[in-house]
Amino acid sequence: MINPIFLKTFCVLYRNTHFTQTAQVLHMTQPGVSQHIHKLEEQLSAQLFIRKGKHIIATEAAKTLYEHAIAILDTLESLPSEIKKDSPYEGEVSIMSPGGVGLLLYERLLHEQRTHPQLSIQFRFAPNTDTERAISQRKADIGIVTLRPTLADITSLKIGNDPLLLVLPSKYKEPTWTAIEQLGFINHPDGELHGTSLLAENYSEFTSISSIKQSGFSNQISLILDPVSLGLGFTVLPKSAVLAYRNQASISAFSLENPVLEPIFLIHNTVAPLTKRAKFISDVIKNKIVDVSESVG
Repeated sequence: MINPIFLKTFCVLYRNTHFTQTAQVLHMTQPGVSQHIHKLEEQLSAQLFIRKGKHIIATEAAKTLYEHAIAILDTLESLPSEIKKDSPYEGEVSIMSPGGVGLLLYERLLHEQRTHPQLSIQFRFAPNTDTERAISQRKADIGIVTLRPTLADITSLKIGNDPLLLVLPSKYKEPTWTAIEQLGFINHPDGELHGTSLLAENYSEFTSISSIKQSGFSNQISLILDPVSLGLGFTVLPKSAVLAYRNQASISAFSLENPVLEPIFLIHNTVAPLTKRAKFISDVIKNKIVDVSESVG
């Protein structure tokens, strides 16, 4: 590895073309300057200067080295300030979240990026287990999960609840059991869990999701409500996913008499301290989740 002190000596000598003047600038002895250049030439296996009396002539190797050396030394000089630099509105923030909450948050986070163009939001939709693992391995800064984390190196904070809603086509004004049976269930990856949780608490007629006809399935969170909007079935989703749907007029969402709440946890790695920008985005997420938790279903 090339010694940066040797590079600095080389750059000063390259500009001054004189050993004595270089020694004076660097507060060194002339033999000390010569020793630095000699060691650098040994490391590079190249002659850097041709000596002409008290002056020197740079070789082609020296010209090439000088261009790179200046860039290296500039980087080293600015490195301490760059490391200390920690603006809440600049830099990259990586976030992982389940689909429903993620759809609602992503628009809000893009608004922050428009407001602060030096921010770079890196957002990935992922299930709870993948998010928790990524935070543990420090592959993401912030995670949002709907199950309390179990890994020891994760700090979690419950920031709100995401109520489960029964969603019917817009022509249905009452969430009757007859409507549910007639329509059939639009299933999704969490459909059995969500459907069972909400329907069991509110309908004495309910026995199991499997006893209700399945009218469709989608594993894309943004598409689950499309068949519902077309009158092809009903589904159960977290409020965050329902609020993020683009065509609200085509659906009817009901919170039901006995609400079922899905907890929302904000997580980060216990060992790695959050940057100011990650803390800023965490606060944005907290405020948005509070809006979802408190909004009328």
